[in-house]
Amino acid sequence: MQQARTGLPKSSDLVTRGREKAQVWIKSNQAKALRLSHLSNLAASDAVVRYFADWRAHTMSIDEIAQYVLVDYFGAGTADGNALRNDLVSPIVRIHLGDKCLHESDKLLKANQLRSNHPGAFSWLPQLAYQHARICQETLLEAFGGSSQSRV
Repeated sequence: MQQARTGLPKSSDLVTRGREKAQVWIKSNQAKALRLSHLSNLAASDAVVRYFADWRAHTMSIDEIAQYVLVDYFGAGTADGNALRNDLVSPIVRIHLGDKCLHESDKLLKANQLRSNHPGAFSWLPQLAYQHARICQETLLEAFGGSSQSRV
């Protein structure tokens, strides 16, 4: 009979720890600098806020949008592909990556129009994706006994 492993963290604990780290980063000077650089183009910033407002019950600020993308969208994993595909961020990601299948949804058309009118509107996306990857790496290294060279 095999003996059960001990000391391995539950996946829910890893998700919780990753979310905690993301919340800390959202309040950091690095995140503030990212938001300020994005807010420097007020027209693009307003357009992004309007894009999310078209599909949400309440209007989200740039801070709330950044937090949503980092914690909820990138943090969702791939367990539910349909939920991610239908998320508001997916059209932004697809357009940013050069997707040309604009016939698929109103959201995709609006994301494309946003990019056309405000080319810098998605400039924050790669930085949030990179930060999410760093948070995941650090969380896993801590959980499995490694040491992290970079701190969030």
